[in-house]
Parts: sequence; C-alpha cells; structure tokens
Amino acid sequence: MTGAGAADRAAAARAPGDRSQAILDAALELFGEHGFAAVGVDRIGERAGVPGPHIYRHFSGKDELLATLVDQAMDRLLLLTAVTGAEPDPRAELELLVRGHVRFALGDRLLLSVYAQEARSLAPADLRRARRRQRAYVDRWVATLRRCHPARPGAELEAAAHGAIGHIQSVTRWPRAVLEAPGLEQVIARHALHGLDALGGGGAHPG
Repeated sequence: MTGAGAADRAAAARAPGDRSQAILDAALELFGEHGFAAVGVDRIGERAGVPGPHIYRHFSGKDELLATLVDQAMDRLLLLTAVTGAEPDPRAELELLVRGHVRFALGDRLLLSVYAQEARSLAPADLRRARRRQRAYVDRWVATLRRCHPARPGAELEAAAHGAIGHIQSVTRWPRAVLEAPGLEQVIARHALHGLDALGGGGAHPG
C-alpha cells in the first residue's frame, strides 16, 4: 500500500462537505502561519490529508480558498451583529455591534487574522466584493453612531467607528497571557463603548 494510495482512499472516505471543510481548515491554518503567498496547494492538501490535486475537485485553486475564508469571516461577523425582532434603540444597537464584534474577534481570532492580513491578496473581483461588504458594515456603525450623536460631524463618526473596530480587532496581536484573562470579552466591549460614548461630549459613562 503506497502512501499516495492510502491518501486517495482516505480522501474518498470523507463526505464531500467534510472534505471541503477540511481543506478550508487547512488553508486557514497555513495562511495564518505562513501567509497566503508562501503556501501552495500541495501543502494545503498535505495538511488536510488529501492529495493536492483533489483540492481542485472542491475549489478552483488557492484564490478561491482565500475568497471563501474572507466570505466566512464576514458572514460570521454579520451573524453575530444581526438585529433580530424589533429594531433596537440606537444605543442598544451600538452595544450589539460592539459586543458581537468582540465575540467574533475572540472566538475566531485566526479567521479574523487571515481576513485582516491576507484580504489584500484576493483576486480583483473578490477584493472588490470584500471591500463592498466591509464598507456596508462600517456604514452601519456610522449610521448607528449618527442616531446616537446626531450633532457630531460625519467624519468624526466614521473615525470613531474605525477606531473602535480597529481596537477590537487588535486582539489578533495580543499576547496569549492577556487573551486568557477572565472576563476579557466584557473588558474589551466596555472600553470600546466608553470610547464611543465620549462622542457625547461628556466623556465615558461610569459602570
């Protein structure tokens, strides 16, 4: 029994959906460890436990793998920040955005890291789509902030939105010891909300 034959049989034993997810998981790990440009299809296949050529049965190539991961990141973020039921008041929606983004950043750090660091390597059409989705998401933050602080200039609101999002996403670079601190999700959300509350002119609220 050759190694290639064993790999072929192992790949065939998995359901198509399982194989696709295994390939995506392997690509995510390798892009996070080495960067998109340094990782080849054969290496992804080896990590996923399938022969490299089998990847082309599920994805057109490395570009589609990255595009799928970027889409998954945004899909996950939108799910965690979705409004369900009646539209909340502006402050409640702002808190939903902040807490959902924090939950995503802490729960999917590797996916967020690949999204933040490697999206620039997307094929042009995929990059344009990713930027449209990102722009729409930031616009939602700005619109919510405008409802909370209608007297503030638009440029200030957009700067505050980008600042809060950047602060939350910086967890991808934090030391592991900090990430293991108890109650970290609440700490990050509280700091982000206090910074945004300062748009009201009175500084952050206590509590």
